[in-house]
Amino acid sequence: MKAASFGAFCALGFFASVAMAQNVKITPLGSHDGELCANDRATLFEDPTGVRILYDVGNTLSGADDPRLGTVHVVLLSHAHGDHIGGAEMLQNRYGKSGMKVVMTDPDWTLVEKYPNRYKTMAPKRDITATDGMKITLGESTVAITHTPGHTPGSCSFYVPRAKALLSGDSLTGSAGSGRFPLLSDVVAYR
Repeated sequence: MKAASFGAFCALGFFASVAMAQNVKITPLGSHDGELCANDRATLFEDPTGVRILYDVGNTLSGADDPRLGTVHVVLLSHAHGDHIGGAEMLQNRYGKSGMKVVMTDPDWTLVEKYPNRYKTMAPKRDITATDGMKITLGESTVAITHTPGHTPGSCSFYVPRAKALLSGDSLTGSAGSGRFPLLSDVVAYR
C-alpha cells in the first residue's frame, strides 16, 4: 500500500511540475489528442518563442502535414527503432529545406545506414550527431544530451530544463525482460 501511495504521489508531482513548465507547451501526439499511445512516444514541445521540438516522432502522425505539428524546427531521436524514428524521414523531406534538423547519436546513425532495408521508409539522412554532454539551444530552451547506451548502442536521453522533462526513450520503461534494462553484467553500459 505504501509503495502505491508513494507512486501516486510521485506521479502527481511529475504532472504538476510538467503543467507549470515555465511556459513550454507540451503536447503528446498519440493516436488520440493529448495522449501517448502504447507503441509510440511522440511529444511536441513549443517554447515561448514558438520554436517547436519534436521528440521520437514514431508512427502516430498522419503525415508531414499532420495538423498537430505546425512547423517543426528539430526532431530529437532517442534511438534507432521504428517506433521512435518512424516519421523522421517524412518530416525531414517536408521541413529540411526550411532548416529543420534531426538529432541522433553516431552509433544509431550508423545502425540506420548499415541496415537500409530495415528502415526503408523511415530513415532520415544524418543531420546532427549528438554526443554525451552536448547542449543544443533552440529559442529560449536548451536541450542537454546524455548518452545512455544499452537498449541500442546509441540510445540517449534528453533533458529539457525549461519544460522540466527528461526524455529517456526506452532506457527506463518499467518492463523488465523486454530488453529495456541491462543485464547485470552490462550495468556499466547504462552508467
